[in-house]
Amino acid sequence: MTNKWRVAPWALMLIAAAAGAQQSPAPGTRFDVASVKPNHSGVEGARLAVNPGRVALENVDFKTLIRLAFHVPEAQMQTPAWAASARYDVIATTATPVPENQILALLRPLLAEQFKLASHFENRSLPIYALVVGGSSPKLQVAATAVPFKSWSWPGGAHVEGSGDLADFCAALSRWSDRPVVDASGLAGNYSFKLEWQPTDPNAPASSLTRADAAPVTIPKGARPSVAAAAGDLAPGLPSLFSAVQETLGLKLEARKGPLPVLVVDHLERLAGEKP
Repeated sequence: MTNKWRVAPWALMLIAAAAGAQQSPAPGTRFDVASVKPNHSGVEGARLAVNPGRVALENVDFKTLIRLAFHVPEAQMQTPAWAASARYDVIATTATPVPENQILALLRPLLAEQFKLASHFENRSLPIYALVVGGSSPKLQVAATAVPFKSWSWPGGAHVEGSGDLADFCAALSRWSDRPVVDASGLAGNYSFKLEWQPTDPNAPASSLTRADAAPVTIPKGARPSVAAAAGDLAPGLPSLFSAVQETLGLKLEARKGPLPVLVVDHLERLAGEKP
């Protein structure tokens, strides 16, 4: 099934895999046919479509290409300044289907070939939110099985739900937070999570997309979609993310600094013949 949508620059909430956490394909696997061209349309927004064996990206900036290829959030990247503004169209296919949670990793050798990309990871101390146990006992429900996290938003509210361990939950929260969320709770096992809160900007337009490294989702039937929100269902009184985590789960987000892997671009060139 193809995931395809159009989003504005403020809401370029990206997928790193359409079926969960990104995995590496078999060694040596590459796109069999690929086209990479500059996009000078000046259009605000991007179009992304990913399915087994095919990736189609339209009007996507280079930083986004790196985020998709390496499954890394923007806060953990160091790139040249022009990488945020130069935009490209990419169409790439494989002769045989490659699972959606693996195919985006094939962008790595493609970027190395087309842009002479060279990079490395290094640990740096960065601002984070540490997820810890609050003053009382955690209010968590044990889950028998893991269910992939999904999330969506509407004007005045945001929602995350799924089942998994605390690291999975932190990854889901990180997509909506201004800094990475890291598990420091010391709790093991899988739990069910369902959380609603008011985003930092309650006037932000609605979106059914998740941020940074997760698949987009369709707003489930019965949830508050943008149409209902526009009609006045703005879920007044929703708490902040920090309050929601503490009140609903008995956990707490603490601002700290912690070591995180940062992708550092060592070398990067524009396409042959491309003008700045």
